[in-house]
Amino acid sequence: MRKNTENNSSTTYVEIEAARQSSEVLSDCAHKEMYNFTLETKHGKQNIQVPKDAFNIFLQSMKQLSKGKKINIISSEKEITTQEAADILNVSRPYLISILEKNNIPFHKTGNRRKIFLKDVISYKNKIDAKRSKILDELANEAQDLDMGY
Repeated sequence: MRKNTENNSSTTYVEIEAARQSSEVLSDCAHKEMYNFTLETKHGKQNIQVPKDAFNIFLQSMKQLSKGKKINIISSEKEITTQEAADILNVSRPYLISILEKNNIPFHKTGNRRKIFLKDVISYKNKIDAKRSKILDELANEAQDLDMGY
């Protein structure tokens, strides 16, 4: 069995292909509020209901696995340290502290330590990524208008 070495992953080609096929089938039915599944267990067939949010997590997981990527699921309510937040944003910890002190990301203190909800760091990251993307698009359009060969 061939191993996928692209992402230093131990995911096999068979697993990647199964995830790809599964994600295609699941994508076709991603429009309900509740999903019914029949699973074969050691006690026989069991019917379960899966809410939309859980289904979407499963679907996104299959899509990532189909690309040979590993996934981790972490609650967005998880509190993280300033160093973990800085690592997510790819900035230094002192720079992150300045962002926090400007109230750009909500935080709270536990004793003398700052704690941040992961969802707030992700929200900030999405906001600055969107802003960067918009600026890059504007620069690309400007380069095309000036016929710079881009």
